[in-house]
Amino acid sequence: MEKKLIINKEQIDNDIKYDITINDEDVTVGNPLREIAANDPNVKFIGYKRTHLLTRSINIIMVSKNLEPLKKASLLIAEEYKKILDSIK
Repeated sequence: MEKKLIINKEQIDNDIKYDITINDEDVTVGNPLREIAANDPNVKFIGYKRTHLLTRSINIIMVSKNLEPLKKASLLIAEEYKKILDSIK
């Protein structure tokens, strides 16, 4: 079984380029993560793509000082989905 999350990083001047693969996910996760993290002032660049049309995995490239913008985006998305689930009950 593949790991859910694979993170590679490379130092670029004062920032770090993160190359993150998220397996078993698609643009449904990639779009909101990119959109929210892009609003963080510490993010110099963020983009994502599907790794291949026939696989369910995405690749996120982010240049930032750390992974905090992506962590914050993930938590915000989780909170929003929890609100939706709670209102359905």
